[in-house]
Amino acid sequence: MGFEDSIQIKPVLSEAYIQEIMSHPKTFPGAFKDIKLKKENQHLRYNVDLITEGEYRMSISIRISRKNSSNFSVILKYTNTAGYEYILRRYNGDHGSHTNPDGERFTGCHIHEITESAQTDRMKEESYAYPTDKYQDWKGALSILMADGNIQYKNANTNLGRWIQ
Repeated sequence: MGFEDSIQIKPVLSEAYIQEIMSHPKTFPGAFKDIKLKKENQHLRYNVDLITEGEYRMSISIRISRKNSSNFSVILKYTNTAGYEYILRRYNGDHGSHTNPDGERFTGCHIHEITESAQTDRMKEESYAYPTDKYQDWKGALSILMADGNIQYKNANTNLGRWIQ
């Protein structure tokens, strides 16, 4: 067995399986008020594992620029049983121009989605994005991600106005 034979390739998620993962019920292990952003270099960050049943290992990561709060990412990740991590959705703020693989360019808030074709073509799995006006800040992006990903808070106290920095 040569070197090339021992290289493992990250499995491609089909569109049907991606939809199955997205629609599977998930629980955020607390309430919005439990989110504590930590300073890390030039960013504020937060990571949490979601509560799921079955083979689905899911997490949310939040990254916000300390210099420009409109430069943020709220990310939904899936890790398969072999340990491969996939970014299913990435909800970005207005960090400048984005260019899709087909050359389409836009600015403003946008949502990246994993696609089977991007994986097959060995591109960044969530390279395709589309502009959105559904949110303007990371709190709104988190709210939309939770709705899109079928994620509920474990604790019903989700008043965004009670944010603690």
